[in-house]
Amino acid sequence: MLTHESRQLPSWLIFDVRQNMRSEVHTAFVKRFAFPPLKVPPPVSTDDIHAVEEELQTTFPAAFVSFLVAHGPIFTPDILGVIVDAQEAGARTEAFDVREFFSPAEMTKTYRMYVGGGMDESLIPFAMDSGGSVFGFRRSKSLVRPDDCPVLFFDHDYCRVRAEADSFDQWLSRFVDLKVP
Repeated sequence: MLTHESRQLPSWLIFDVRQNMRSEVHTAFVKRFAFPPLKVPPPVSTDDIHAVEEELQTTFPAAFVSFLVAHGPIFTPDILGVIVDAQEAGARTEAFDVREFFSPAEMTKTYRMYVGGGMDESLIPFAMDSGGSVFGFRRSKSLVRPDDCPVLFFDHDYCRVRAEADSFDQWLSRFVDLKVP
């Protein structure tokens, strides 16, 4: 637990600070990368997310749920250019770009399609890169919603899964922190 001058900070304060930091990262990501959609998608509710969780027998992390409910399935085509520009400027990044986030209905449809094409059944996709590979979370059903979870990447060309980030918030932060000349 965080301490200050040998005193423990109350858990409600730690939770509030973490939620505020999370909101700032999510908002910064959306402001920097979200592209106006041609058709505004319907808002995503926690009920929509819960229906996907029930159908796919998983529990999404709170970080992802708060992002999707607050911002929806955003389209982010400019990230690839930012990654390429950063690499050309000398940045050392091996990140794959994220082109779009899925709506709850698209998560289920994409899961079924990709499992049929060789993806491990334990990966639940939530977003796609510009090459058609997907980002996801490891399937895990829990009575208590985890705060955050590792982000995995399924490369559809090689049918391989690799770790992309230790958490959803960390994954978004890596994009937000990319510097370009």
